[in-house]
Amino acid sequence: MQVDFVVPFVLGIAAVLQATLNRQIAANSGLAAATALNMAIAAGCAFAFAAWCATRGAADGVMRWSPDVSAFRAWWVVPGVVGFLIVLGLPWSVQRIGALSTFVALVGAQMLTSALWDHFAGGIPLSATRIAGALCSLAGVVLLARSPS
Repeated sequence: MQVDFVVPFVLGIAAVLQATLNRQIAANSGLAAATALNMAIAAGCAFAFAAWCATRGAADGVMRWSPDVSAFRAWWVVPGVVGFLIVLGLPWSVQRIGALSTFVALVGAQMLTSALWDHFAGGIPLSATRIAGALCSLAGVVLLARSPS
């Protein structure tokens, strides 16, 4: 296995932990409180990471610190809103349909969207195997939705 695949694998584990633990917090304090706590901690981590990048002095690459307000585009708010919706929606979904169904549906949607993104934005052509893989994941969603809970 390539090392490059370790990060998304670990992030997949982290996503399940985050959503299921947030569901437990929400059961105790409410989904709004769980979301606010999660996003406040995420903001603290983001500012600490920004400070670390700013002080290490990298001139280029993804770890550089070079905020340029004039470069700001309105669509840059989309990832933050999407992140909020993920933090809000995953615990809600886990509560309603369980972790397995939630994450199989999530991965199916990610596979389909990723294939389309790669094709239209990344210049990676859609192949029969890429489409078949995404459809297999979606078939898993259908099977899980039909199974007794």
